[in-house]
Order: sequence, then C-alpha cells, then structure tokens
Amino acid sequence: ITIKMGDDVARVAERCEQAKQTAILDLSDCRMTAIPQAVFFILKEIELREVNLSKNDIKKLPPKLGFSIAFRTITKMNLSQNKLASLPDSIVQFSDLTELDLSKNDFVTVPEVMRSFQKLEVLNLSFNKLTHVEIEDFRGAPYLKEVILEGNPLEEAYIGLLQSSVGIQFKL
Repeated sequence: ITIKMGDDVARVAERCEQAKQTAILDLSDCRMTAIPQAVFFILKEIELREVNLSKNDIKKLPPKLGFSIAFRTITKMNLSQNKLASLPDSIVQFSDLTELDLSKNDFVTVPEVMRSFQKLEVLNLSFNKLTHVEIEDFRGAPYLKEVILEGNPLEEAYIGLLQSSVGIQFKL
C-alpha cells in the first residue's frame, strides 16, 4: 500500500510539473480524496486553462480553490466521477469558465453558484441525484447553451418545463 500511495504522490507531482508547460492540469484518476495543498504551492505562479480532477474520490473542494491565481483563469473544468454534493462559493472566481463537467457525482440540487458563471456555455450534471431542476437555476449564466441532465431521477413535471424552454438546450 505504501508503494502505491508513493506512486500516486509522484503522479500528482509529475502532472503538476507538466501543467507548468501546458497550462492544463490533469489530475484525473489519482485516487485523491482532496486536492493536496502542494498543488496550490507548485502552481501558484501558473495561469491554468483547463483542470481535470475526474475519476477521484473528492467529496469537497477547498474554499481556497476559487482564490488560487492558478485556477482563476480556467475555461474548462472536469470534476466528473467524484463524490461531490456541493461546490464552494469561492468557485465564482472562475470568471472565464465556459465548460463545467459535474457528471457522476452526488448532487441532489443544482449548485446555487451556477447562477454566477457569466461565461458558462456547457454544464454537464448527468448521472447525479437531481429530482427537480428549474430554468431559474441557470438565469445568471447568459451564455449557457447546453445543460446535460440525462441519468437523473427527474420528476415528470420538471422534464416537461425543461423541454419547452427556449434558449438553453436541455439533454434529458
């Protein structure tokens, strides 16, 4: 077990070093339960464009995530296949975010912070635990074109309302 944990730490460090060159941080499938503090330290001078934290066991994002200079410039973020049920309010600092993948997590409601993403175009909330979703959940995102909701136990009344909406394409 110690060797495997050491391998995971080395993988995270190596991928952080790669991100310094590419501005793309890929920490997918690293068996993380949280984002290591070292990531913020290593990347403190870097402006990232994309972040992939998918296929981990992350239950909660740290509040400082939104205040990290490295993360503020991202346009694409993949948080799929974790154990997230909420997002920190500080994530609104990601003012350039255009694509957000929250699929295959534990969300039971659309995160309130979704109303604050001014440039968000694509939101994937598929295969969560959402039973109701309203158009109002997305009113603050003027450029939102596509919301993917398939695989959620949505109530029939909400499905009808979403299908008849204008402006945003809902994939149910």
